[in-house]
Amino acid sequence: MRRSVTVSLPSELGRMLDTTSRRRGTTRSLVIQEALRRYFAQMEYERLRSAMLPIAERLEIFSDADVFERVS
Repeated sequence: MRRSVTVSLPSELGRMLDTTSRRRGTTRSLVIQEALRRYFAQMEYERLRSAMLPIAERLEIFSDADVFERVS
């Protein structure tokens, strides 16, 4: 199911969107869809990280090296 949304962009973002879509040989809609997917994935990552940080600290997991040591 598709849903149309109207978005107002500052001139510079509009130019960047047009340039990017032309260079990639795709539509502005597809560029915006990809940007939104990345944005929402980043928001979910930050939400999960915030939820897990207190647990990791209690387990004395502070770095990637600590994680690697635990799973290796």
